[in-house]
Amino acid sequence: MKPGLALAVLMGLLAAWPLLTRPGLPVFTDTELHVYRTFEILSAWRAGVPFIRWGPDLYHGFGWPVFQYYAPLTYYLGAAYGWFFGEGGAVAGVKFVYVAAALLATTGMYLFMHRGWGPAPALVSAGAYGFTPYLVYMLPHVFGRAPETFALGLAPYVFWAFDRLRAPSAGGIGLAGLLLGAHLLTHNLTGWFCLALLVAWFVWEAWLGEPASAPARGRHLAAGGLSLALALGLAASFWLPAIAERAAVQYGEIAGRDFVDYRSQFVALGALLRPVIASDAYRLDTVGFKLGLPQWGLALLAAATLGLAQAPRRAVLFWLLSAGGLLFFILPLSRPVWDAFPALALVQFPWRLLGPLGFVLAVLAGAGAAAWSAWLEHWWPRHGSTVVGALAVGGCLLAAQPMLHPLPWPDFGPMNMQRLLG
Repeated sequence: MKPGLALAVLMGLLAAWPLLTRPGLPVFTDTELHVYRTFEILSAWRAGVPFIRWGPDLYHGFGWPVFQYYAPLTYYLGAAYGWFFGEGGAVAGVKFVYVAAALLATTGMYLFMHRGWGPAPALVSAGAYGFTPYLVYMLPHVFGRAPETFALGLAPYVFWAFDRLRAPSAGGIGLAGLLLGAHLLTHNLTGWFCLALLVAWFVWEAWLGEPASAPARGRHLAAGGLSLALALGLAASFWLPAIAERAAVQYGEIAGRDFVDYRSQFVALGALLRPVIASDAYRLDTVGFKLGLPQWGLALLAAATLGLAQAPRRAVLFWLLSAGGLLFFILPLSRPVWDAFPALALVQFPWRLLGPLGFVLAVLAGAGAAAWSAWLEHWWPRHGSTVVGALAVGGCLLAAQPMLHPLPWPDFGPMNMQRLLG
């Protein structure tokens, strides 16, 4: 394993350290729901049923078609891991999903950024993404949203696979389609958010990226289109029935009601820019939406590289525009746009876009580090990139320290059919 990738693995392990060193899982969050659903998959397997759409034991035994309308991949992954742990299999499986998400986030971001920016910027992006407070703390410990956490962890690998299509091959097209299809099967909303960002980035790179001949550009776009078609086909077992049977589902019940009304879920800019403080880890009753001051600062440094002659302006510009667009839809000033398009209400929480925004800020962090390292190399040859990378990663890790020490959680307890039906 290359040293840079090994460091990315180490960062992922640090991000998942509370889960690795403590038994069980956090309680009183959505994690309990995901344990129940994973247990239902395990129960079906033990009864000889490999694939289910209806959870017969859910909803106090009345049943629930959750696997028909909620992306199911993480439940099957958790069940596959938990199969070997007996009664504790469902809990072990969901914990596996959280830990895998942390490792995927740092290693995937490293591989994606390494291709175009080099090893030091790739490590900066891996650290900026892996230690994003929303990803490392809010999702797994406060909200308990295993599918969304895993989807965000898998996203860098999807971009890495599509980036490899600059030199198309049958294997590369298949890998990109497989990873994107898996991503769409991981979390309903995050999958489609990242798909939109992926398509915009891919087309931008094909037309405005490095100079290429028209035939090469055409092969690049064709490879991406084939991978996209393959992904949609692989995920059709989930999204096609959901669309075909939409008349049988009361979608209005999941939007505009109580706390799922988007009108009360915008986040002010000041709240987004607040630093993480030690007391944040002890205030589980207060939701704080933070992406980390170092991440914002590194993104601003990336914006400043547009004035540097050696900076890849077109690539940086795309990620800056993406960050601006995502930020806009999180802030209260975007309310008229949300009101104008009723379908947006299904998103429920504008702050869900913090996940994709954290991804974009991490890419900008690496891009900025690459440009400023090249500038510093003129005065400090061979050491400029090391200094910039160490300071950036160290800053992200230091700022995230309060989030790496959450409150101890009580024992989750056994997971069995009696608990599920009760």
